[in-house]
Amino acid sequence: MDKRILLAVSSGLLIPYIIPLFFRGTLFRQEDMGRTAPAPGYSVQTNKESQTAPRIRLDRGSGQKEWVELETYLPSVIACQIPPDYHKEALKAQAILARTYIRRQMETAGTSGEIAESALNLEVSGENRLKTLWGTDLFPSYYRRFEEAVQETEGITLIWDGQYIDPLFTSVTAGATRPGDGEHPYLISASCPEDPKVQDFTQEFTVTPEQAASLVSSIPSEDGSARSVPAEAFPDQVQIVSRDSAGYVTELQIGGYLFDGEEVRQAFGLPSACFFMEGSGNDMRITTKGRGHGWGMSQAEADAKGREGWTAEEILEYFYAGISFSSE
Repeated sequence: MDKRILLAVSSGLLIPYIIPLFFRGTLFRQEDMGRTAPAPGYSVQTNKESQTAPRIRLDRGSGQKEWVELETYLPSVIACQIPPDYHKEALKAQAILARTYIRRQMETAGTSGEIAESALNLEVSGENRLKTLWGTDLFPSYYRRFEEAVQETEGITLIWDGQYIDPLFTSVTAGATRPGDGEHPYLISASCPEDPKVQDFTQEFTVTPEQAASLVSSIPSEDGSARSVPAEAFPDQVQIVSRDSAGYVTELQIGGYLFDGEEVRQAFGLPSACFFMEGSGNDMRITTKGRGHGWGMSQAEADAKGREGWTAEEILEYFYAGISFSSE
């Protein structure tokens, strides 16, 4: 697997405590979705033998072996992944990606019908947004939109060459999605003309040479050895060696050492690996474009295409080449 893709996939992935919270007594019942106060919530299956549908074992924090069906679990997942006011077809596309990811995790674990919540690593960058909405007048109607997106795509997953795809997605690209590698042949560079119109598409950050040196020196080399970069290397000894076709940095040289663009992005806490570094007085100015790793479906572009009349299936076929839809 391409090291950059592996870094992007493994960074910032966690399951929010808010997901199990939904299933442990604070979910809105369907008949209560018009209220603003939390209701008792869905009942959780505890009899393993009685459950035949794909399911998630809620094993984080309670110490109990409680189960919930995958289709019931999914709305709270996509609620943490995509803004609630995005077009319904974009939400449906996200639901298909989330379902594909979990079914792929189940298959990898060798348990096609069930998996423990602790074994999942879900990208939930919108967790804080969801917690902000919790308890407001907007939450019931927004959460209902996530439920509808799941219900209207029930059982649908993405397949390539008979296997579940690795359903990478990103918030806002730098103007186009990034091409994949040998293990991700379905990832293509797709134009995203609406992404540069998104608020905060371009962001600027300033760091001192000492801060920059400390950050890059914390990145281990491939053999695990340390790379000691002096502050004097910034900005004169910083050179972008290569970018991919979408404009993201793939390799750069700093103080005589080679670094991967994604690992520098993570070390600096940048929103994107499409970045530019230059001197600014005594400091370093870093300008970024887009938000997220840049692979797979752009959520912002999916929202725009949904508003143009595209269906969820058409949106997904735009971002992933050679895929097919499986209904399970």
